[in-house]
Amino acid sequence: FGKATQLTDPGLVSVVAVASDVAGPPDADVTADGEGMGDGEVWIPGNPSALSLTPAGDGLFRELGFREPVVPVFPVTSRQSASLEGALRGVPEREGHWAVQRFGSLLARTAISDMVVFYAVLLIGFAYVWYRGDLDWVRAVSASRSKSPVPLPPSQKTGGPTGASVLSA
Repeated sequence: FGKATQLTDPGLVSVVAVASDVAGPPDADVTADGEGMGDGEVWIPGNPSALSLTPAGDGLFRELGFREPVVPVFPVTSRQSASLEGALRGVPEREGHWAVQRFGSLLARTAISDMVVFYAVLLIGFAYVWYRGDLDWVRAVSASRSKSPVPLPPSQKTGGPTGASVLSA
């Protein structure tokens, strides 16, 4: 979660341009996982091969477990692209930075969802154990500790010649 939120930091310079016009945008008919894109979808960044992660961005991705980190690529609808047009479209570094921030945001949301499910299961399990009475020993121990200690009975002497007590026998 911490690394994911670091990726969303606007102050993190995570992407730099390495070359201009090295390659065109990816094939508009196929996404990174091989599935077809819908009509009206475009890629952000438009030319991922012209971008590289900075050492800071590369380090964060490696700490997250990526062996060969690259700038993530996201398909967005043309309507989303129109809203992003003025802010970042056409500037490769901004597009790449947006993609890294989007990836970090999605990863952080996934981490939060995972934590919520974990604690929900934990609380349900605790409530079940409490309901079954498995935790009654807590009440029993705390009740016995709150009472004053019970005094021991006086030692009893035997009638024998040594006069030893029953407890020492």
